[in-house]
Amino acid sequence: MIICPYCFSKEYEGALFCSECGTQLITRTTSNLETIVNTNTTQVYTKTSPPTPRYEESPKASFALYLVDEEIFLPSVSQIELTLGRKTQGQGITPEIDLSAYDAYKKGVSRLHATIDFNENGTHAQIVDLNSANGTRVNGNRIPPNSEVPIHNNDIITLGKLKIQIIIS
Repeated sequence: MIICPYCFSKEYEGALFCSECGTQLITRTTSNLETIVNTNTTQVYTKTSPPTPRYEESPKASFALYLVDEEIFLPSVSQIELTLGRKTQGQGITPEIDLSAYDAYKKGVSRLHATIDFNENGTHAQIVDLNSANGTRVNGNRIPPNSEVPIHNNDIITLGKLKIQIIIS
């Protein structure tokens, strides 16, 4: 069992996030300090400054997006429907998840590339390619534009050449 460093709940081995508070359970060592990232508040703590327990309402959907090549988690969003893409100057409609900072343009991500819809309790999800120029793949299989394709925990979606792992708890 893993003990959450934030709320001290017990989690199964291999869990990426705490099911009670949403704290990321995978830690990285930077300059000999263990870093803990709380995805609900986007605060960073170290062993020398333990977190103060906060009791917040958790989002309806309990999921995360992990950028595979960059080895980072995107900040959590509590929306049930997300649009993924990249922002450009003068663009009227922008995506909820902006991937511009991760070389999205060079990797072939469209401005409005795809949407991910989660059901009310966050246990099931589907992706829709928004007729993107370079397509969307789920676990290596290209999906047809404008059609709903189910996605599951640990699936890899590829927007152009940008790989994102879906984590659903």
